[in-house]
Amino acid sequence: MADNPMYKAILKWSLSQTDGISSTEVSEMDKEKREFLDKVMSSMVEDESKTMKELVAALSDPEDTIEQVRAKETALEELVDRCDKIDYAVALHSFANGLFPTIDLLGSSKHGSIRSLAAELVALCVKDNPPCQAWAFERDALKLLLDLHS
Repeated sequence: MADNPMYKAILKWSLSQTDGISSTEVSEMDKEKREFLDKVMSSMVEDESKTMKELVAALSDPEDTIEQVRAKETALEELVDRCDKIDYAVALHSFANGLFPTIDLLGSSKHGSIRSLAAELVALCVKDNPPCQAWAFERDALKLLLDLHS
């Protein structure tokens, strides 16, 4: 294989594509460019733990008006989307303390749509996830889920 003419041709072509001289200089970024870059990067990157904490906080809001119910449903739907990954399911409780309020909604909410979304979120979090299973067991989630069914 070492005598293969194709390898020699590829090497020759590769070497012809570079001149071996680097014309770029490395220098420190000026303040204006750094501020612009920081602004762009912060607008493109979401603080996941902050967002989850805000969504969990919305679970404690009252359910007196249709708008409040819709806001809570939206928060639960977004949490379901985020907790589809096992790491986020653990983070829901570890960083945002969100599993217990979700379990509490199973028994306390007057609205079937909220109880249904809360049940979906609890089921998603405990699926193949021993830490979340233990936390759900601690809060009697299974009893609350079975009570919803009866």
